[in-house]
Amino acid sequence: MATYTLDTHATIKQLEDAGMDSRQAEAVVAAISRSDAELATKADLKTEIAASKAELKTEIAAVKAELKTEIAAVKAELKQDIADLKANMLKVAMGVAIAIILANATMTIALIRFLS
Repeated sequence: MATYTLDTHATIKQLEDAGMDSRQAEAVVAAISRSDAELATKADLKTEIAASKAELKTEIAAVKAELKTEIAAVKAELKQDIADLKANMLKVAMGVAIAIILANATMTIALIRFLS
């Protein structure tokens, strides 16, 4: 951070020349002089911005990696759910097929008895 140096005498003179009375000019300059704040230079800001960008890139990369892991887990879970559903559908289809075969056999037996 750059420090700011103020020529108080020249500043008071400039304010007085601009039409401010001397008490007001002295009060303004005193207030500015008491300020301990440091001013940032363009270089300071560029450095801070670069550091922030680097930090954001790191955070974004971490979030991407986390999302990839979570997406992979969800995909695996969905694949397992689909496999389970297929297995259940096959069981139901087999049950229906067996029920149809038994119904046909029962009807055939009943028909044979009826015809005999």
